[in-house]
Amino acid sequence: MPGAELTALDVHEAAEAGDPLALEIILDTSRYLAIGITTLLHVLDPAAVVLGGAMNFGGRYNSVGHRFLEAICAEVRQRTFPVIADRITIDFAGLGGDAGYIGAAGIGRLAYQSKNA
Repeated sequence: MPGAELTALDVHEAAEAGDPLALEIILDTSRYLAIGITTLLHVLDPAAVVLGGAMNFGGRYNSVGHRFLEAICAEVRQRTFPVIADRITIDFAGLGGDAGYIGAAGIGRLAYQSKNA
């Protein structure tokens, strides 16, 4: 369809259906994300990196999501200092796509409680 936008969900569904180009796009995305994560690890030295949002490709229990996460971890291990690679945890956020709503509700609740305290 002309002018239609291609979304991460479209690519995910195609990869799950066995489309090799879609899977290649996802794994290529994991490489670039890993490069960014590696840069942040060297600058900030966090204990964990939590990947949230809609681009988790089904999460860690989905075959495509699992391959995406494993590709990120492998690329980070290859690009970062061994001392960092040995202790970093990289995983998907446990709340999935609802994290933003839950976080906003939590902030609203804290603001309400502090105002009425």
